[in-house]
Amino acid sequence: MKTSVDRILTTHVGSIPRPESIKELLRARLEGRDVDEGQLAERVQEAVGDVVRRQNEAGIDVVSDGEMSKTSFILYTDQRLTGFSQVEMGDSGMPASNLAGPWARRIETRHEWRAFREYYVDYLPREMPPVAPPTVCTGPITYKGEDILQRDLENFKAALGRVNVEEAFVPSIAPSMIGRDQNKYYGTEEEYRFAIAQAMKTEYKAI
Repeated sequence: MKTSVDRILTTHVGSIPRPESIKELLRARLEGRDVDEGQLAERVQEAVGDVVRRQNEAGIDVVSDGEMSKTSFILYTDQRLTGFSQVEMGDSGMPASNLAGPWARRIETRHEWRAFREYYVDYLPREMPPVAPPTVCTGPITYKGEDILQRDLENFKAALGRVNVEEAFVPSIAPSMIGRDQNKYYGTEEEYRFAIAQAMKTEYKAI
């Protein structure tokens, strides 16, 4: 990682709003509808190239891929980790903090969302997935998202080849943010967290 010397290098948190053409397909997938994966892959590839170019034009020194392929910066691991099973809404085993379900329920799960309810009632249904199936950990956690990850890295590399930037990064979620209150398999919270960390190590090392 570079150090700012002559001036402060600019960057951002990593996630950038996805085009509606991608969001509509990601929503469809979450809702269990058929999705043309080839079409989605093409749209993501185009979006990564566009978002990297626009960051460069805006003067961002350390750019990201904008997380164009991900449902959200939290929910994307549902496609990349084994060991998690879906539960029905209202199931007694469903974690209280799980983000699934109707928006009236989802807004109640976060202090900030409750505090600024008027804003989030409009923003969240529009910008976040309308349906996120609730899951709990019911088995060993391993990483299964190598193909998806590799495609993300290849798209980003191709986009970086067309711009001149100081540095680049690929956002990846921390183990502590994955599967909160969803452990129904491991004996302790520590064991559960280390299992997540060990699985995500595959992604961290590849990046």
